[in-house]
Formats: sequence, C-alpha cells, structure tokens
Amino acid sequence: MNLSIIVPVYNCEKYIEKCLKSILVQNIREFEIIIINDGSTDQSLSIVEKYEKKYDNIVVIDKANEGQGIARNIGLKYAKGKYIGFVDADDYIDMSMFERMLFAAIEYDMNIVTCGYYNVDERYNIINKNYSVTKSISSEEAIINAIYGNSNFGACNKLFKKSFLEHNNIHFLEGIYYEDIYMVIEALSNTNKIYNIEECLYYYVKHSGSTTSYKTLKHAKDFIYQFEISLKYIKEKYQDTNKYLIKLYEHINCMIILRFFYNENTIFEIWIKKIEMAFKERNIFLFGASNLGIELYEKINAGKIKQNIVAFCDNDINKHGKYIKDVPIINPLNIKNYDLREPIIVISSVYFSQICEQLHQLGLAENIFTLSYSDIKPYIKDEVK
Repeated sequence: MNLSIIVPVYNCEKYIEKCLKSILVQNIREFEIIIINDGSTDQSLSIVEKYEKKYDNIVVIDKANEGQGIARNIGLKYAKGKYIGFVDADDYIDMSMFERMLFAAIEYDMNIVTCGYYNVDERYNIINKNYSVTKSISSEEAIINAIYGNSNFGACNKLFKKSFLEHNNIHFLEGIYYEDIYMVIEALSNTNKIYNIEECLYYYVKHSGSTTSYKTLKHAKDFIYQFEISLKYIKEKYQDTNKYLIKLYEHINCMIILRFFYNENTIFEIWIKKIEMAFKERNIFLFGASNLGIELYEKINAGKIKQNIVAFCDNDINKHGKYIKDVPIINPLNIKNYDLREPIIVISSVYFSQICEQLHQLGLAENIFTLSYSDIKPYIKDEVK
C-alpha cells in the first residue's frame, strides 16, 4: 500500500463529513484512512463509525482524550502505507491533492512533498492563500519558506515517506498544543529531498474552536515550550551555515509569543524600547515610508536617538527623492551607497517577511533589526490578554 492518511478527531461533528468526503474522492488505487477518535464527546465517533462500515479502507481507532500529538503518533504506529499524510478533521483537501503529492514523491524519490494552502472561514470563503513558487527545495529553503508564510510548520500540507520518519525517529510531541511544529522542523532539517507543488491544495478552516483561535495560558506555555526546543534544535543544526535562518525564526516566534500577552500598540512600544537600549550609537534605516514608518520615526524621534536615523527606504519609486521630517526616502538598492559602520535596518511595514527576503538578496540580512528570545523573556506573563 502506497498511502496512509491519518485523521485525528476531537469534537468535529460539524466538519468531519466534509473532511472525509474530500479524502475519499482522491484518485488513488490503494490507500487507507486511519481515524483516531480522541475521546470526542459529541457525535463525531458515531459519524466516523458509519463511514468505517461503508468503506473498506477506513479504520477507526477509539481512545480516551489525550491530545492530538498522541493521536497522530498512534496513527503512525498503525499506518501501513509507504507514505504518510495528515488531515485535520475540521479541514478539507483538493480532490487531487494526495494523487499529485504521491506521484511527485515516487517519481522524484522524495522524502517530503509539500503544497500550498488556503485559509478559509467557517462558510468556506477563502481568506488568503500561501504557496511557494519553487519546486525542488533544500532543507534550509523549506524552513525559510515556512517562516515567510509561503508554507508552514504544520504537518497537514505535507506528505512524508514513512521509512524516512522511522529512520530518523521523527514523531509528534505529546501532551501539548502545537505538537507538529517541532516534528516538521526536525523532518525538514534531515533531508534535502523535498519537492514542492506550486499550488494551494489544502484548506485550513478557521473557526472559533480551532487551536489557532485559542489564547489560553496553556496555549501560550505550550507554544513557548515547543519554541524553546525548536530554537535550540535549529541553532545546533544551522549555527555554522545559516545564521539568517536562525535570526528570522527567532524573531517571528518572539512576535507570536508577545501577541499572547499584549496588543499591537504595546508590542510596538517594546520594539521602541529595544531600539533605544541597543542602538544608541548605530545608524538606522527605516524600511517603509508609510504611516507605520512615520509613526515609528516619531516614537524614536521623541527618544534619545534622533540623530541616528539616516533615511527611510521604500519600494515605491514615486517616494524616492522625497523627504519625511527632513529625512530622505531612498531606494533600498542604495543602502549600500552609504559609507556607514554596521547600519541597522528597522522594518516598519506589514510586509516584514517579503522585505526580509529582499534584504537577504541584497546581502543585508545581518543588518535587519529583530527581536531575540532574551529580549522578550521579561515580558512573558502569567496571564494572556
């Protein structure tokens, strides 16, 4: 058997039938669907048992509620397929998703195949889409794609070769939320045989009951825990080869952690405080000459480092050559024309990831201002916002 699809279920009576129907129409000759009912208290179990009776390739495992990590690991234990896929019970997939992923995995002998994904609301309206336009990617490229948001650190838009997971002893964290992040990082870090399908084939349904919608203290602590071990792993793996990857991963996750506890205005103030404390003697470029950039300039200007702001940078050519508060707006390509010692580039734009990539391509990745875990540790609280 080529494919096993693992579906953990917990109180998803509203969504599970759409999920299963989207899997059952996959045009694959032989595959199994392993459903792990994780102690559901609604009608989920009776629904999946109805499907088990109707379809020979569905297996239902009923167990007490212990969390999605344990449920997925049980699925891995029972899976007979050469390749493993995951679908969450409240999501659904394109009718060709696993057919195309399986073809790529076998045809090109890949350990992991990824695809793009849609975020959709409860009425299945598309909120946004995320995908990468590169087909064959390295370990580092795959991780950076996930950091940028072109992919993610979830297991569901990926296909894994089972023997690869077993050989590297890769499994899910147990007893916590966000159990798949470390698993995916570990998997991506252990192979360069990764193929990416340049289309969105997975549909994440955003609703009030999904993990990403909750902000309890348990969610915050679990996210911080997986971040700490993931960051440690990434530093050990890439310290000598890709410090930019480490820096970006640390910053993006620090921002996520802060959002468990603070609103955007407070996080903005934390940024300002970090800049004032760390860069009193450094020259600063503000990347983004729109309202956010102007607000950041005014906050800094009210502090102690007014003289250090060299210029605004912006990709809008209509702004080049103009001024904001006597500070010039320049083309980002011209940053290197300034003969300055170790300038800092502060990104004052909602397009943080895209600008990071742009600066990386310009050879300025080391100059990007980012938050480190040590910067935000004093701000972690015992209650979420």
